[in-house]
Amino acid sequence: MTYEPSLLDLLRHAQPPFDAAWYAGRYQEASQGVIDPETHFLTVGQRLGRGGCAIQPELDPDSGLAQALARRQVEARDPDRIVLSYCIPVMNRLADLQLTLAENLSANLPYRGRIEFLVIAFEDQPEILPWLRQSFASQMADGYLRTIALPSLPVWHFGRAKNRFRPYLAGRLYSSLDADNFVTGDETELLLDLFDHEGATFMVHHFSGTWGDGSSGRLTMPRWAYRQVGYDEDLLPRQFDEVDAILSTLVRFPGLTLCHYNTEDTVLDTDNIRAFLRGVGLKPHMRRLPTPDRRPAANPRPATYVTDDPKIAAMQSINEGLCFLKHLVDYGERERWLQRLEQDVDRLVKETGPDSALNLIFAPKLLDLLDTVICAHHHAAGASSRGSDLPR
Repeated sequence: MTYEPSLLDLLRHAQPPFDAAWYAGRYQEASQGVIDPETHFLTVGQRLGRGGCAIQPELDPDSGLAQALARRQVEARDPDRIVLSYCIPVMNRLADLQLTLAENLSANLPYRGRIEFLVIAFEDQPEILPWLRQSFASQMADGYLRTIALPSLPVWHFGRAKNRFRPYLAGRLYSSLDADNFVTGDETELLLDLFDHEGATFMVHHFSGTWGDGSSGRLTMPRWAYRQVGYDEDLLPRQFDEVDAILSTLVRFPGLTLCHYNTEDTVLDTDNIRAFLRGVGLKPHMRRLPTPDRRPAANPRPATYVTDDPKIAAMQSINEGLCFLKHLVDYGERERWLQRLEQDVDRLVKETGPDSALNLIFAPKLLDLLDTVICAHHHAAGASSRGSDLPR
């Protein structure tokens, strides 16, 4: 008998606290060293109605822990299980979380039994987790809010951060949230209704139609697709990560429906993406949804924030090219994107410098291309230096 990794996280925040020594002393089979008391409780004890401490020797069915465990049982009916996991990765952004999390938890209280908010705090010096435990003890006790602590990332990378939820989320749907994103009850109700009618057979890109308001990076997808495809960690740290996840998932699972709000533009409405879809022979199933009540991010950006920053613009263009090259097989199309990719890497090196560019890049093939570009830059610089020493 096994249990989801997420259950141990629930046990850590039980009220009253789980007492491993008491449990092992009370139940002989939990003290024989085969499995630890926590695992024994989660796989056997709680199913038999056993409590986890002297204060609560029998599991109170009305307690937060009992309710949280029941919602995560494999045999539980879908309406009683966690359907939706809002996943929030955060590093060095406690202030953003303080602006949004309490309001998000409050706005979604009517759906508390079917959703969870899951925060992964990437930090070496605890700051975010102590604040969460102090501020939201009751929400953590019944699993409405769950928190995971992981070491800080060397460089903030959206794809790497967002993939870290794979072992932990309990919902049938993964939904991304940045620390400064708000999510309304209307949005949650729409996702739950879709799941009730369609099952885990759809993705939703939550783009509002307004660039810079924090919505373009929000994506909901089935847990099974998120775990099998998810985000590409070989891309540059930011830009196009959500679009790559959408396109890569549709290429692999073309039967999924991509839902979008009733906006003039969608994620697929660019010349490059249309050409890519033709190149891979994909005609996605699209569905237009009514736009729910929404709130922009706590820290919105100008609509032109990508084009205004040459470094961000270069990263977006590079990631777009890497995404297309993963899937295109036509030689001519690949050659065209490889040429543009070399130009984009050259542009990034000029904007950031070779050392800074190297710190941003993880993909082996892109590292080879970067090495070629940097060598060309050094060669040009050497030629210029030698030229300056010539007699005039």
